[in-house]
Amino acid sequence: MGSYLLFSISSRIYAIPLERVEEVVKVDRYTEIPGMPIFVRGFFNLRGNIYTMIELDELIVKENIDADFNHIIVLKTPNQEVDKVAIVAETIRNVVDLEPENFKNVPEAEDEAFKKFIEFMYVDSKESFNVLNVENILDLKEGLDDK
Repeated sequence: MGSYLLFSISSRIYAIPLERVEEVVKVDRYTEIPGMPIFVRGFFNLRGNIYTMIELDELIVKENIDADFNHIIVLKTPNQEVDKVAIVAETIRNVVDLEPENFKNVPEAEDEAFKKFIEFMYVDSKESFNVLNVENILDLKEGLDDK
């Protein structure tokens, strides 16, 4: 069993392992950079550090959701001094402990982007949601640094 932060974007619910979350912040201002991939919402400054903002709906389901992103989930990374990545979220729901027997593999019918960035689906009698593959999301940042 592990603890996960649940958050939503539009009607989709995502989960991220709590040990991969540095903090949740509100960001009033961020900077968009022309020529960046569509899933990069922009960059923001947090206590003198510049973070890349990843927009999951653009990345995973290829939809542009014009939602009010009220929260930024700052990820813990193996090299925190260099890799500064955050995920935009519309709503932070809560922290939950998940039972491993409720993790389901992502169906083969899902498209490649979905399978790459969703590690598991979680299904129980109350709700279902997608558990993020944080490592693959962090790999995106490395690709951006090469540009």
